[in-house]
Amino acid sequence: MNILIIGASGKIGFYLSKYFSNLTNINCYTIVRNFPAYCLNKKNNINVYMHDFSGKKNMPNEIAKNNYDIVINCAYDIQNPSKILKNNYLILENISKLKIRTLINLSSISVYGKSLYSLSISNKILPDTFYSKLKYKLEVHAIKICRKNNINLINLRLGNVYGEGQLWSDILENIVKSNNKIKLYNKGNYFSNCIHIKTICKSLELFIKLSSNYTGIKSFNFVDDINNTWDNIIQKHNNNNSFTVDELNEEEHFLIKKRFKQKYNLSTIVINNISNFFSLLSKNEVVKDKIFNIFSKYSLTIDNKIMLKKRINKIKNLSFQKVIDEPVFYYKSLNDNNFLTFIKKNEFKVDEKGFNYRNIWFRW
Repeated sequence: MNILIIGASGKIGFYLSKYFSNLTNINCYTIVRNFPAYCLNKKNNINVYMHDFSGKKNMPNEIAKNNYDIVINCAYDIQNPSKILKNNYLILENISKLKIRTLINLSSISVYGKSLYSLSISNKILPDTFYSKLKYKLEVHAIKICRKNNINLINLRLGNVYGEGQLWSDILENIVKSNNKIKLYNKGNYFSNCIHIKTICKSLELFIKLSSNYTGIKSFNFVDDINNTWDNIIQKHNNNNSFTVDELNEEEHFLIKKRFKQKYNLSTIVINNISNFFSLLSKNEVVKDKIFNIFSKYSLTIDNKIMLKKRINKIKNLSFQKVIDEPVFYYKSLNDNNFLTFIKKNEFKVDEKGFNYRNIWFRW
């Protein structure tokens, strides 16, 4: 079985590449677009090719000649904000030119936006940042392309990925190192929408084994099971056991959310970015989807501060103790429509060898 991973220079793509390259009965190919990443992948004995799927150069024959059972798209181009939508569309369009059966497109639970931490709103698609709007547009574009080219598709909306070499483990380790105590609602004893990188790998491995029975176009949330609480996640990164989670009362919770909204309110962001707004207009590059870039440009500041700078969650003093100033710790559970549940229910039966994984489940 041939598997192609695009975006193998990123944290998730690189780990997936190492994992699948060590499996028997799977030929794993990976794509990177820069030389350091190429060397890093080769050093780990991974079948790696260098090509930029976000460009218009012809695809090397060594990539195009193969038939791929599964293509996992981990690529995400953020190098040029004024062309970010066009470049990411190109990634999907170039993927569709390959000879593939099923595309697994990695998306994000951020597409739910504010509905994630508003108990009065069900989990609806309400992207509210540049990043989340882009991710949802790419989901829609992937559906359009796959329908046109008769390709099976799964959009996987990943939660906060933690584990070896992953961004959220870096964040949590920094929080634990820089504080003796933080306050979380109910002492962190509620669901986390994190997901361990090993859970991603194991789940995809099972899906790939049975993928010959899968047809269609679906979107799933991809988070750990509901018993995985924030307290459990944080304690996994508490190596010296000196870090504790304390109770955050309702008043403090309200003040945190209020401060967050004031800091990142729309008017402040627009005013701070008005010069960039007109700078883009003056370049005469705004047509069709580029309008999206202009009207979403204001939230790029949020993403630079929260996403691109590791979302280290600025720690502030409140009631003489440390608190996390970030709504992500108050998300509702996304275990509905979960990819893990889809696999557990064995909705696409067993493969030709009769392999059944109905009772297999992952807890890290």
